[in-house]
Amino acid sequence: MNMRTLKVGEKEYRLKYTTNIMCQLEKMTGCGINKMSDAVGDFSTTRYLLWAGLQKFNHEITVESTGNLIDEYIENGGTTEELSKQMMDALKDGGFIAKDEKKTSDEGNDTGELPGEEKNPEASAST
Repeated sequence: MNMRTLKVGEKEYRLKYTTNIMCQLEKMTGCGINKMSDAVGDFSTTRYLLWAGLQKFNHEITVESTGNLIDEYIENGGTTEELSKQMMDALKDGGFIAKDEKKTSDEGNDTGELPGEEKNPEASAST
């Protein structure tokens, strides 16, 4: 999935990040996505990132009107934390930041052994 839907009141907005808008965002803010994703709690960063995600399908939305949209989102019971999570998920979907990796039990363990491989201490001691 490369797109997320953000519901604000009764209206739904599609979030999708593209290479061109990310380049424009870097030029506007002077910083790259890694620095911006670390600063998502900042209001300016949140507003710029949301604006960028909205541009693919809602290019008439300005940075300032994005701030109004955030206000409306909060007035309708949303939080900036929820909004930030949606934006981060959309950035992950687009491949702009790394997805969280979860290790499953059959991927090995922290001893460095492969699954099903057993240590044989006698084998290394008998040399």
